[in-house]
Amino acid sequence: MQVTDRITVVGAQRQEFGDALLGQARLIHDSEPGEGPLAALHDALRIVATDVAIWVGCDMPFLSPEILQLQLELLGLHEAVIPYAGAHAQPLHGVYRTACASAAKRLLGRGDRSLQSFLNALDVRYLCEAEWHSLCPDGSSFLNINTQGDLARATRIAQASS
Repeated sequence: MQVTDRITVVGAQRQEFGDALLGQARLIHDSEPGEGPLAALHDALRIVATDVAIWVGCDMPFLSPEILQLQLELLGLHEAVIPYAGAHAQPLHGVYRTACASAAKRLLGRGDRSLQSFLNALDVRYLCEAEWHSLCPDGSSFLNINTQGDLARATRIAQASS
């Protein structure tokens, strides 16, 4: 299942990817280097040519297109749809209206780079685990790779599915 045909990658200043890695994706660079994911999200929301954007971490190898589609379907009049996995909201697995860029800009202008503050400033439809569990029973869509342990788990999941 394909959810979108337009992909934008937000990378650090001077970060480049070869055409083979980037494919048809568009690369933009952080306008505020080192300011974290909220600044990168702000940059992306400002340049996306649609009313809605899917924002995911680049270290999430097992994204479920079915969950992303469900998030899109539930957006309605909300500004964002964010799933919960375990006890944590997953803002880097979110569907956002591009108009949310203004809320991000206000927070960044105050020096607040918190994704939680950003979510608190929005009308968010939270997606509970019971709503997405049947689409991804092992929760792998929310796995991000930050540690060697995460990488080992991702390797086991990939090997089991091949």
